[in-house]
Amino acid sequence: MCNPLAIMAVGTAMQYKAQKDAERRANRQIGVGEDRNDVYNQNIINTIDDNAQQYDPQARQRNIEGAQDAAYTSLRDFLDRANEGRTQTDTTQGRVSEAFVADRAKRAIDNANQASVVARLMSKMRGVSDLQTDEAINNAGAASKVGVNAGQQINMARANSTDVSQAAQPNAGLMLAGAMASGYGMGKIINGYRTKTPSLTGTVGEYTPR
Repeated sequence: MCNPLAIMAVGTAMQYKAQKDAERRANRQIGVGEDRNDVYNQNIINTIDDNAQQYDPQARQRNIEGAQDAAYTSLRDFLDRANEGRTQTDTTQGRVSEAFVADRAKRAIDNANQASVVARLMSKMRGVSDLQTDEAINNAGAASKVGVNAGQQINMARANSTDVSQAAQPNAGLMLAGAMASGYGMGKIINGYRTKTPSLTGTVGEYTPR
């Protein structure tokens, strides 16, 4: 006949196994969540680092010069077209002498030189302004990417918390079987088994039915 203590031990072992298996599953799921979290953190760090590169002193100086050159070209083209329009009007109204033609040519050269100087001066101011606008756009883009990653990170954390909770649930069947075995053994002890020879230390020896 089966020893009720052995039956109880088997039941306890089954419950212990179910709990340890659940603990291992939960730990694995926690590790999965941490790995995913690391990916989102790295994406955020990379976005911030990439955006910060535009403020590197040498890179920023190159960007300023590039913005100024672009502004100069744009302004110079605008002023040249304006001067061409005035020259054509003067030509139509003043085809009277070689002196006029010479004077018109001189004024065209003067206007071109003046346009170049004006465009260069204005480009220095506009170049910085254009660069600051570009930086603001880049900052907004970086902030948007960080926000998206942070939002996804929060959603992932919530989902992983649910997964961990589910993984941490012991196997219901194994827990029930263990509880039944432990209860059966305890019932045998209470309802019909007694020690044959109690020891002086109080330990329980073999059991025989009443």
